[in-house]
Amino acid sequence: MLKGLLNRMPGKYYSTLSEIKQSLLKNSLIAKILHDSYAENPSLKSIAVETLLQIIRSGLEEVIQLEELAWFHKRLNLPLKSEAACQIKAVIVLSGPGTWYLEKKEDRYKDKVWAAWMDRKRLVHAVWVIRRITEISTGRCFRASLDTLDEQVCKIRASIAEYGPYFIYTGREDERQAVKQALQENRVIIPPEKVYIIEGKIDNTVEQVRTITLPPELCLEPGDRIAVVAHSPQLVRFGRILGQYRPFPPEVEIQPFPLSIPCTGMSDYPEQEMRGLLYYTFIRKDATQVPYPYILE
Repeated sequence: MLKGLLNRMPGKYYSTLSEIKQSLLKNSLIAKILHDSYAENPSLKSIAVETLLQIIRSGLEEVIQLEELAWFHKRLNLPLKSEAACQIKAVIVLSGPGTWYLEKKEDRYKDKVWAAWMDRKRLVHAVWVIRRITEISTGRCFRASLDTLDEQVCKIRASIAEYGPYFIYTGREDERQAVKQALQENRVIIPPEKVYIIEGKIDNTVEQVRTITLPPELCLEPGDRIAVVAHSPQLVRFGRILGQYRPFPPEVEIQPFPLSIPCTGMSDYPEQEMRGLLYYTFIRKDATQVPYPYILE
């Protein structure tokens, strides 16, 4: 279904997606990922080359799928069906480089131009997803002019409180504190009763997965969905770590809502995540070779 809808998108979007696909599946990029992975972790040479190449290729193909989904969601203003929107009970935000208030922070991404403001961008995206889910599930449209903005903020906050999914955030301590502060600002549409911030020692994606908990008052039923927000390359690695630890009930479905790769990181970011994927799969044993099953809509 996704491919058919993408084929009906304007030419400039389709050509851009085609360029992304061509860029990420170049043999030269795949060879570089393998070469750099060997340099970082020589013990990977004990793994069959075909196995490593398969993981890299499948990971890059998944990045492309998620990039297509991100373009599709933004271009068509998140065109979910009402039934699907009602099934989404929580939106989990994986923290990213920077914080809500800081373009960059002291981490391994601090020198990456493409990583600027990533955490803030994910938070903005998650709030948009929650708003659209609430609009679609209730059949309401929350638009306002400047003179009615405060009134509409109150209305959408009340609707999210009653009908919307939970906002769940997982990140390290300084990231969590920034989110808590931001949620206290004026005109925030996420009501406090729908906020759940995961606490604990969290400094990487493995720790994010291993510490995942859900709000105690959230009762999930078979067929319910949990949405996950992050940039597409990290979602690939997240899905395979999720497959290793499986923190969610098996009857609950996972649905990604990816952000597109920043233009300046189109090769560097996926390359970095694919090296990480090999490391977590074969060195750390924290990831499976195939992703956790999820829904692409």
